[in-house]
Amino acid sequence: MALVSDVFHKSGVEEAIRALVRAEIERSKQHYVSPYLVGWLYATIGEKDSAFYWLTKAYDMHEMSLALLKVDRWPDPVRSDPRYADLLRRTGLPQ
Repeated sequence: MALVSDVFHKSGVEEAIRALVRAEIERSKQHYVSPYLVGWLYATIGEKDSAFYWLTKAYDMHEMSLALLKVDRWPDPVRSDPRYADLLRRTGLPQ
């Protein structure tokens, strides 16, 4: 994962994702934006605290996208974090 993170950073992808996150958060002031999506974006660039903040919002809002948490590939960078197991437990998804 460190290699992917390094490539993202050096290629500018990380900054592009950060810009997308900022745009989505700004857009959320006027329109619905999926907190699951924002969490996904943060997880992609390794921002675990921010990812779990938004995933918790998705849980609190009963967002249906959380049903994909176990099968989506994007959570790979956060799967080892104890908060991921806790989120799976709270959603009722198998660990």
